[in-house]
Amino acid sequence: MRIIAWITAVFGALVMGVAIASLLDELLDRPEKLQLDGWSQKAIARVAITIVVVVVSMAVWMWLWLRYVV
Repeated sequence: MRIIAWITAVFGALVMGVAIASLLDELLDRPEKLQLDGWSQKAIARVAITIVVVVVSMAVWMWLWLRYVV
């Protein structure tokens, strides 16, 4: 039963991470800006911020799922 909980938590975290990254891209119009900027410092900073937000949200999802749902 514990392995099923971990598998569902991981898949949920992946879905959550992709959804949040997509939401941030749409809110900040990043696809167009990233293509225009290339690898400028602003583009790298935006990508780094997105990575941090996604990793934190995935960790929170895993913690909540394993703590309160399972």
